[in-house]
Amino acid sequence: MFTYYEKNETKKPIKIWLADQSAIEDGCFEQAKQITNLPFVYKWLALMPDTHLGAGMPIGGVLATKNTIVPYAVGMDIGCGMCYIQTNIHESETTQNFIQSIVNETLFTIPVGKARHHEAQKSAVIDMAFAQKDHYELLPNATELLENAYYQVGTLGGGNHFIVRPRWAVNIA
Repeated sequence: MFTYYEKNETKKPIKIWLADQSAIEDGCFEQAKQITNLPFVYKWLALMPDTHLGAGMPIGGVLATKNTIVPYAVGMDIGCGMCYIQTNIHESETTQNFIQSIVNETLFTIPVGKARHHEAQKSAVIDMAFAQKDHYELLPNATELLENAYYQVGTLGGGNHFIVRPRWAVNIA
């Protein structure tokens, strides 16, 4: 990870979860710099390893704001997100067989591409949305969409969605 902050170009820093700037598309980086100049950006903009040019906001960008919601920063991609998991597994323990077993279990457990779960999943968020479905009068097929969501939640999707296992050394003093 590195931080980009040029006061004459950006009002807030950009924290980038890549080795260096060369891994970022030029258009994406310009878009990120423009976002940091908005008056409601809180502290910094973060770019995750999957970052690429988006519609108004880099895909893979994380933006905290104060008293503001930016629809394009929320995104338009169902289930797209990142998760960081810290383990106590040392790199020397991550043999090819170990990694392959994790990949196999992941592919067995998480539907990918256009696949979906065979059984409805539990989701408090979808339950809440379902409880309020009568308020969605502008969305006549809300019930059908919400019922589908129970089978789609927890899937990986397709296209540029992926699972990656980066390695970061963390020194804890």
